[in-house]
Amino acid sequence: MFEYALSEVFKREAIIPFYPQAGVRFIPFATYDFLFYHNQAPVVVSAKTSLRERWKQAAFEGRALQEKYPWAESYLVTLDSHEAGTIQTKINEREAPGLAACLVATNPQFDCLIDELSSRSFVKAEPMSPVTTNKVCY
Repeated sequence: MFEYALSEVFKREAIIPFYPQAGVRFIPFATYDFLFYHNQAPVVVSAKTSLRERWKQAAFEGRALQEKYPWAESYLVTLDSHEAGTIQTKINEREAPGLAACLVATNPQFDCLIDELSSRSFVKAEPMSPVTTNKVCY
């Protein structure tokens, strides 16, 4: 239900197009809750109602994304206000590489993220061929 609510916020604020439950080429075993594509760099929003150890999954997936796409951004959005501050401290101290921020969906910082995302022009990602040459023989 949390992911559905976030998708409705993205639609209402015209933060489109986005890919829900997206897989990314060259990153096996990771499914991103929301993926936006901007200037050849993915922007990911991970939705976690509670954090505990689940934030580590988002950090790991964010780091894997940044290894293939160095300008990628990963945001963790949660309802767990108790743990979010601790995770944001880890991000600030570079103990959670791969995450740009941990935000509580009911706090004003989340509104700032929505404002930031709505100021960008996201596009549909083009399919990418594994072949890098233009020469084709038939």
